[in-house]
Amino acid sequence: MKNKSIVFMQLTGAKTSTGTGGGLIFQERLAKMLLQRGWSVYAITNSSDLYGFSFLGEKRFSVNFGSDKPGIYGFFFFNRKKLALQLSEFASKIPPEAIYVTVDPFPKDIFGARFLLNAFRKKIVVTMHHITPSPLFHPVRRGIIRSIVAWLISVNAILFVKLNQVPVFLDNKRIAKCAGWNLEGLLMEMPSSLEKYVLIKPTNFKNVACFVGRLAANKGVADLISAWKIVVRKLPDAKLILIGHYYGNGKYQKLIRKLSLGSNIVITGYVQEDEKRKLLESASLFTFPSYEEGWALAVMEAVNLGLLPILYELPAYDYLCSREIKVRAGDIKGFAERIIYFFEHPDLSRSILYQLQNCISRFTDDYVFNTWLKQISERYPD
Repeated sequence: MKNKSIVFMQLTGAKTSTGTGGGLIFQERLAKMLLQRGWSVYAITNSSDLYGFSFLGEKRFSVNFGSDKPGIYGFFFFNRKKLALQLSEFASKIPPEAIYVTVDPFPKDIFGARFLLNAFRKKIVVTMHHITPSPLFHPVRRGIIRSIVAWLISVNAILFVKLNQVPVFLDNKRIAKCAGWNLEGLLMEMPSSLEKYVLIKPTNFKNVACFVGRLAANKGVADLISAWKIVVRKLPDAKLILIGHYYGNGKYQKLIRKLSLGSNIVITGYVQEDEKRKLLESASLFTFPSYEEGWALAVMEAVNLGLLPILYELPAYDYLCSREIKVRAGDIKGFAERIIYFFEHPDLSRSILYQLQNCISRFTDDYVFNTWLKQISERYPD
């Protein structure tokens, strides 16, 4: 396509806040691949983001629009006039035919997209890494306030998409269908992949499991700890390694102590990639009872490294071609029993794992990039 200019907008969160997960990593990988293919790639980030898209150099713009107000107030109420003024300034420095892709569907990002669409008639694409389920879907375990806020963000973004007929990239089309949103004609799929696809066959099967992700309510960490109490009753030597950022007040450590699991559960906090890989390679299962996922890069990574995943059943996981690894969301006892079963049946675990590895083998970087680019070209032809 002749139009070879694109702008990634990340006005909320980013690498000093909450946007350190698969969504931002995926967008940065796309940006690097576009650069390799001769595209002009730009990014607009908030001023508190020190690292996101830093490889773009002078083509990475930072906006300071009064986004430093604390808590929920600052998340929804910010200086819209100042943000619009700065976006106007940056738009004048970017080729007029450029396509603007929001990295997240947060209120600031959607406001920026709406302003660029209405004021300058720019080409807009909204990215959503998942449509958050209803706030009534296990609200206590997900966190009541977070459930409501995340649901409002999803509704705000989808209303913008529908009212303005703006295309939306979603990790998995089935998520929109299950959530009841009719986005046919607007919806594009954003398949995701690993940076490097290398199959590692499992060898020694041990009673060790890993979790990778934010240690937060919506990731089902409390469920996992409670399930582990059931696991160790049957398998006293079973060990669980929790890897990831922890923003809590020690509640998970307290729960571990309350359940007398100090010798069975380790919380590592954030670790570098090399250390994370070593920890994953030391395990046999990847236990991930998350309540909200769009694609779950961590699951693909675990499968690739030879860990069988045990998951809550979500629409996001339809790329994993096995029902045996999925448990009804919220079923802690069933989740624990599934872990015990696969610890005790290593041959079956390996068999299913090879099947899963074959399922995800098509999601190479080239496949993902070409699929993403094809949809962009069809939506905005020259």
